[in-house]
Formats: sequence, C-alpha cells, structure tokens
Amino acid sequence: VRFTLQPDRQNLEIIMEGKFSLTSMIPVNPDESDFPAAPEWTAQIPAAEVKSAAFHSALQQSMFAMARGDTRFAMNGFLLAAEETGLVLAASDTHRLSVSEVSARVSKQGDLGIVPAAAAAMLDGILRRETGTVQIQLNGITQKEEDGTDKVVWFMMFETPTVRLCTCLVEGQFPRFREVIPTPTQAHLTIMDRKGFLAAMDALAGSVDPDTYALRLRRGQGSKVKLIGANACLETDAASNYGMIALNINLAYLRDALEAATGDSIVLQYGGAGSCPGSLPEDGWQHVIMPIRSECED
Repeated sequence: VRFTLQPDRQNLEIIMEGKFSLTSMIPVNPDESDFPAAPEWTAQIPAAEVKSAAFHSALQQSMFAMARGDTRFAMNGFLLAAEETGLVLAASDTHRLSVSEVSARVSKQGDLGIVPAAAAAMLDGILRRETGTVQIQLNGITQKEEDGTDKVVWFMMFETPTVRLCTCLVEGQFPRFREVIPTPTQAHLTIMDRKGFLAAMDALAGSVDPDTYALRLRRGQGSKVKLIGANACLETDAASNYGMIALNINLAYLRDALEAATGDSIVLQYGGAGSCPGSLPEDGWQHVIMPIRSECED
C-alpha cells in the first residue's frame, strides 16, 4: 500500500497496487479538540506482562460473548482482572458468559478495568501478527467537569514490541461473574468430535425457529444424541448423553462456544433443574450458556 500526500496538503491518495486507489480529503486546519486526549505515560512497573500468543488465545475465547450496544455499558467490553497466577478475561451479554485465564506476571491484583469492545477488536487485530510479550499499564488523568469538579479518567495501555494501544476504560461495575458459574451435576453431554458435532448443527440450522433459534438436544438411540429443530431432526454419534433427558439451547450461542473451544472433545455440564445454565469447561476457559429449558433425570 502506498500513501501519497498531495502538494496542497489537502488530499491523501491511498493506492493498493492492482486493486484500488482512494483519495481522501484532509481538513486544512484540523481542530485538536476533535481528537481524544491521550494521557502522559510515565515510566512505571507494568500492572501485568503476558506472552502475546497466550493472551491472544484468551482474548478470542472471551470477546465473542461481549454485549454489543447494551444500555448497561459495563457489558460492552470485557473485564480484565489480575490474580496471583495470572490474568482473567470475562465477557457476558447476560445470556452467556465466557471466562478465560492465562498465566502472566502481575504486580497488581484485582479488577484492572473494563476494556471497550472497539478496543478489544483492535487488540485482536494487533495480536494476530505480534510475537513476544504484551505489557499492560494503567494510568489516570484528571479532567475538569462542566461544574468545575475534577474527575479521574482511567486509561489502559497494551504495549507490544512494535505497537502501543491506549484506550479509555468503560465506566461501571462488571457483574460478579464467578457467582453465576453453576455447580455441575452428574448429568452431562460429552462431545467427542467437536467438528463433527458442528457439522451436524450446521446441517440442521435451516430448520430452527428464526425467532428463538432454539435447538433441542435429546437422548437418541444407544449413546447417540438427537438434534431437533422446528421441522427436522437428526442423530449424531459425535456426542453422547449421560443423565440429561433434553436441553433446549440457542444454536448460535452453542456454535460460538464450540468454535472458541480448542480441543476435539468437550463436555457440556448441566447446572441443575429448570433453566439453570449449562457449562462448557476447558483447561483455562469456561463458557456458560443459559438454556431455554432443561430436563434431567433424577
């Protein structure tokens, strides 16, 4: 890609060889107030330092569950918290919760802040091509409110060997997510072939109710599991059912979770009677989905 600033300094030409060219107008006298103020970063001990590949994997296993445009602003991003052994990333849209953990060197424990969804998407793009480590720092700047009072606005910076990403943090309190993770019962559904189960779900996707997107998982013959849509069903041996009679769950939510998983085999643990959530635990990652309705054997 070639960037060319024209002599009048009012036009920027962007050319991608063999594909397209674009000319963009540049304001003659840009107003600095149109750009957000970035904090002055002073040398300090990072709140955390983590390997970029591991952090990227944890980010991808949590950010898909973030809310989009929710009026509860604290849900429009992911919570980044530091514990003794590393970092915890948690995201939820109230229908599902995704929690991933990654080993890291931390100097400050507790909730570090809620990273907005837009910054999470930028961070995802940066980490796709980065190696080495990511340093995470916190900083606050004092701003004057309209009534003359001071307000501290917190920023978080993610620094790799080649890029610095600075973002303001979402104001608000993230829900106490660990309190909603269900205590599993013996009832569970074991997905032995994750890709095979995803293929079965895709084959049935056109028959689910477009309003509820409900997929019914029911015990089939032998150890098979039956997938039931609004007007079609199929059986698959890619999963086996133990103790769970039936589970109605959002197909899109389940598919997102299975796509985020990394292993070939995964267990869907049943949280209890009624509409208690189901949980997909994996090493360093746990995803909770609220079923539409569940039935379980005693």
